[in-house]
Amino acid sequence: MEQSTFKFHVQNISFGWCRVLMLINDKEVWYNASYLGGNPLETMIDACADLMEEEGHYYISWQREPGTLKIDLNLVDDMLQIDIFDEKVYYNEEMKEEKNVEEKVHEVVPFKDFVSAIRAEGFRVLNAFGLYGYRQSWMNDTDFPLTNLLRITGKCDEIWKGDSCCTNISKEIEVLQECLSKLEITEETKMD
Repeated sequence: MEQSTFKFHVQNISFGWCRVLMLINDKEVWYNASYLGGNPLETMIDACADLMEEEGHYYISWQREPGTLKIDLNLVDDMLQIDIFDEKVYYNEEMKEEKNVEEKVHEVVPFKDFVSAIRAEGFRVLNAFGLYGYRQSWMNDTDFPLTNLLRITGKCDEIWKGDSCCTNISKEIEVLQECLSKLEITEETKMD
């Protein structure tokens, strides 16, 4: 039996565009998402945080001009079913018509591997851009998804006081320092 793999790599973020590569088992999925939809890294971090709370479904939609990539994540018994629907639109100049083509991918990977890959890529991108740089590089002054990235480390405790949730900022800074210090400054940690 082949071992399942999941890798996620942000190749570039540049004013409203985010080019990513997903390697899911033996399949490669490339996508260049535009500001018309969510940022791929942010949506994947949010998916991890949500699914860690409760098994179930999480839907993601990325946009390009034209076209849509839809990702359906279904977590069952620590295994993540990933269904990707890439709706591409081609314009045929000769026939003066648009042609819709849909590519589908269905794969299953261990959820812990999915979270590990997204967490690692989140810290790599944070290291490469910084908080302010990410905000300036993406669109609409969107902040880096730091809160959910911290959540998916599993190292920050929630302290509930009635209906209020508190965390320890010193512990959060410690977790950031620990995770960022593990990154080696190599050509691979920089943006392509």
